[in-house]
Amino acid sequence: MHVPINVKSPNNISEWQKGFNSAFKGLIFFHDHALIIILIIITAVFYTIIRIIQNKQTRRFILEGQIIESLRTIAPSIILVFIAIPSLRLLYLIDEIHSPVITLKTVGHQ
Repeated sequence: MHVPINVKSPNNISEWQKGFNSAFKGLIFFHDHALIIILIIITAVFYTIIRIIQNKQTRRFILEGQIIESLRTIAPSIILVFIAIPSLRLLYLIDEIHSPVITLKTVGHQ
């Protein structure tokens, strides 16, 4: 079966071609970046769960665990920074409008 290819002029862009610009490439990069971070987190959580289930020793008399508490506090903040920096960069990249079709001025009185 022969499927005709519909070639269009640059002014008449089809729907699937609208994503080939720098903003859409940035969205794809951010999606891949966030997906890798989420995959690392899920792998670490499953590894920890499996190790806890397989461990037969229990420590009932631990009073302080300052190192582990520090790590549990610092690690999520570092992960959020690694996600926030590409997200903010992409936000400012998408926000640029070079030639708007219409501009609107709104005046409000209070």
